[in-house]
Amino acid sequence: MAESVRNNMEKTQKKNITTILLINIPAVVFYFALYKIPGMRPYGNIIFFLLMLVAGCILSGDFLKRIKQEKLINIKYMFSGITAMLSLYLIMRLSFFVLQNKPELQGFVDLGLWKYFVRPWQEINILVSVLSVGMIVFAVEVFYRLYIQNTLNLYFKDNTAILLASAISGIRAFTLGPMSGLVDFSLACIWGVVYKRSGLWAAFIVHMVWDVLFVYFPAG
Repeated sequence: MAESVRNNMEKTQKKNITTILLINIPAVVFYFALYKIPGMRPYGNIIFFLLMLVAGCILSGDFLKRIKQEKLINIKYMFSGITAMLSLYLIMRLSFFVLQNKPELQGFVDLGLWKYFVRPWQEINILVSVLSVGMIVFAVEVFYRLYIQNTLNLYFKDNTAILLASAISGIRAFTLGPMSGLVDFSLACIWGVVYKRSGLWAAFIVHMVWDVLFVYFPAG
């Protein structure tokens, strides 16, 4: 009996982890295509992340029930996360300022990449832009935290689950370059900690702070 239960648990674990890995293949491919095929942004991003949101809702189980059971916001962790976002943003701006004044170091980081990411969002209607960015942030939190991190947390300790979920997110961004992957992984680790300690809504708010700063107040 015990052996049968253990075998079933191992099969379920293998199935869940395989599903996570498989569903990230099209996520990586389509995300790469968004930034490499001219003319796909920003509306391509909206479609892509809307599909990610739908996938996250379905795969996370009884989505509405889980949302109702989400933790109340822990102000301490939420503001710690916001502080981290502000700090990273200021570090990035300072780094770009230094690089702009040191041509010999500009090969290190593509100074145009930040503007390349955000330009389409600044060229469309501001209301559509902000609402779309909000939807994208929610989609990412539902997919990577509510679904992937929670699923991994069934089989791994908290910190390991956060690191693995962040690495999976970072792989998607890594297709656009090592720096994009590193930044995404670092941010996802922070959002993962906030999610674990303070719930989905706190992670959403902290993530939204970053995206507003990154999209609407870029360096340069």
